[in-house]
Amino acid sequence: MEKKEKKVRAVKEKPVKEKKARVTKEKAVKEKKEHGAGVAKEKVVKEKPLKDKKVRAAVKEKVKAVREKAVKTKDATGAGASEKEARVATAAKPKHAHKAEHKSAHQSEYHTLTTGSGHYETTFNKMYLDRKPWVPENPNQIRSFMPGSIEEIRVTVGDAVSEGDILLIFRAMKMNNLILSPATGRVKAVNVAAGENIPKNFVMIEIE
Repeated sequence: MEKKEKKVRAVKEKPVKEKKARVTKEKAVKEKKEHGAGVAKEKVVKEKPLKDKKVRAAVKEKVKAVREKAVKTKDATGAGASEKEARVATAAKPKHAHKAEHKSAHQSEYHTLTTGSGHYETTFNKMYLDRKPWVPENPNQIRSFMPGSIEEIRVTVGDAVSEGDILLIFRAMKMNNLILSPATGRVKAVNVAAGENIPKNFVMIEIE
């Protein structure tokens, strides 16, 4: 009976002892951590201002050196004041003044383009400026409608012709084409000869 009571007492006391040991251990670990963290924190707080101070001092020295160098360069070239004045003048100009100056500088490049809907100012590219100018078609000039050759001429200068008369035979695409007079009149000029090869839009005969 006494053995049983001792066993029960030992079982009851064991958890209490373990609990006290655990609490003591945890407390010791906690104190150690707090003490170590406090020391480390104190070191960081003490060292950080020193590092920041050194960095700031180094940056100030670099900035000072750069400024001194810039001042010396401007004094040597004499461009410091003019650049500053130019910047001030540019900043003082109205917002749209730059566009107006740019337009006036290139005003000679602008051309007036007239269309059915109005007049426009625009710039022309080189291909457009070098184009062959358009000329209204003259009905009294008989032109070749494509490259070809002259097979036969049936009129001479000074001949009177009526509308629909055959003036010459023009060969193109292996076919003979009869060229007829567009109006009644007199032959002013014959600019081709039989057997001659001519390009497109060539004036073959003129009538007046």
